[in-house]
Amino acid sequence: MIEETARQEWKVQWPLPFIAMFGIAGATMFPTSSGVFMQTLTARFGWSNAEFGASFLFQVLLGLVAMPLAGRVADRVGARKVALLGIVPFALSMALLGTATGSIWQWWALCLLNALCLACICPPIWIKPIVECFNVSRGLAIAVALGGIGIATAVWPMLAAHYIDLFGWRLAYGAMAATWAIPMVVLTYVCFGEKGRAAVAVMEAVPRQVLLHSMASRTFVCLSIAGGLYACASYGLFIQFVAILQGSGFSLGTAASIVSIFGLSSLAGRVVVGVLLDRLPTRMLGTIVFLIPVPATVLLLNNGGSLPLAILSAALFGLAGGGETDILAYLAAKRFPKAIFASIYAAASAVFAITAAMGPLLAGALFDATQSYQPFLFTIIPLVATGAILIWLIPGQDVTVMDAPVRPALH
Repeated sequence: MIEETARQEWKVQWPLPFIAMFGIAGATMFPTSSGVFMQTLTARFGWSNAEFGASFLFQVLLGLVAMPLAGRVADRVGARKVALLGIVPFALSMALLGTATGSIWQWWALCLLNALCLACICPPIWIKPIVECFNVSRGLAIAVALGGIGIATAVWPMLAAHYIDLFGWRLAYGAMAATWAIPMVVLTYVCFGEKGRAAVAVMEAVPRQVLLHSMASRTFVCLSIAGGLYACASYGLFIQFVAILQGSGFSLGTAASIVSIFGLSSLAGRVVVGVLLDRLPTRMLGTIVFLIPVPATVLLLNNGGSLPLAILSAALFGLAGGGETDILAYLAAKRFPKAIFASIYAAASAVFAITAAMGPLLAGALFDATQSYQPFLFTIIPLVATGAILIWLIPGQDVTVMDAPVRPALH
């Protein structure tokens, strides 16, 4: 009976996860391609790695306000409207990055504009209709949608390198944005449906104190901090991954190809973990996934220019990164009311974003101080281990919903 229900869900709603997947791939265009652009921009303008990495911190400081606000709006008017409002402005903000003149302040301002436009197409916006429409196979559907991060990790670095060779770095930003935005406008308008009025009605039935109660719960606190610690480690690593590999003797093209393996492995990890989430205890699975970067870091520390070890390390990091994002989104969808999912997950994502932005800054500062990436690699291990402990400490029951003072209003 459950299997039949799952098949019916996919038969009726199959476009949603795949459109969301490509939407999320676009939302992660800037961070996943920045490792390729970083070498060009820092060499051309004389910026340090820490100055370049600071742009991510400034982005997420704005995102702390913009993303939860966009999530709240999506809960009230629908995710489709918010996404359609954001696609073109985001693409234009990406293209404007190619107008950098060498002033670090101008670059930071362009990154802030990009962050403001990003809020309307952030992952919670794309995942919200999936949470509303999928029940039995929700884990797999979320995994497919979040596979967009894996696709972005695999495609954008190579496409960025190709466009830089073809057009130069200035036009490469606009070419990447157009490659994504033109088909996404059509797909979102035609196929990205949702429940519309029903979603608004449910949102109005959930008082603000339920949202505040949810955000004060142990589940939300543990989920946000665990995801934040992991984001700091993984984002800092990913942005510097090309440079780390180049420091081991690999060419830019080879390093970009290895990073693409990171992305493909991430996509595989999302699908595998998404299937397992519908069948296994989330805390146990989450704890294991959060610890996978430990052996991956050890391999990277002892790489010594070995291509097989570099590939294996990238594959493990990708596998863990894909599964980690699945677990956090699934926990948010499972433990909190559907009507406030976008608000809750956007708030958690804002926490993830600010700690993620600190990752490149930390990695860049440690490199500038020591001329080595090893100190940052050693830092990854305690960060992900602490995140694994916090995942294990998440309550076994949905205390946020069970303790809510207006339970009858929730579905």
